[in-house]
Amino acid sequence: MCQNISLQHFSICSQPGLICWEGSCHAVLLRKLEIALKDHQGDEAWETFKDIKRLYGFPSHSLVSRLITELSYSLNPCWLQKACDLVYSILKEKSDLLHSDSLTKLYLSLSRAQMPIPASMILRLML
Repeated sequence: MCQNISLQHFSICSQPGLICWEGSCHAVLLRKLEIALKDHQGDEAWETFKDIKRLYGFPSHSLVSRLITELSYSLNPCWLQKACDLVYSILKEKSDLLHSDSLTKLYLSLSRAQMPIPASMILRLML
């Protein structure tokens, strides 16, 4: 009945699903998001953001703005739609995190991508 349990799964804190022993998990996730944004790793940034939001709520204004900007620079309509969905989510839960500079970038990207409905919705938010 004795099971052999490997401790290797409890020593690394930067991978999903593992317990953090070194510092705060919140701090580790925030750092991971900062690095992903700095390195323009959209997938990693988005997944890390979702983890942070699920566990701790929205991160700081600057990280949210950087994430919206990073998603806005994508030419992929899927990422642009995620940026719009993020803006709508922030608007419902914590509207003070939204600032015109990141909304302007998102609006311009949506217009360039010929996504008129989301672009007009973002424009209405800005006005």
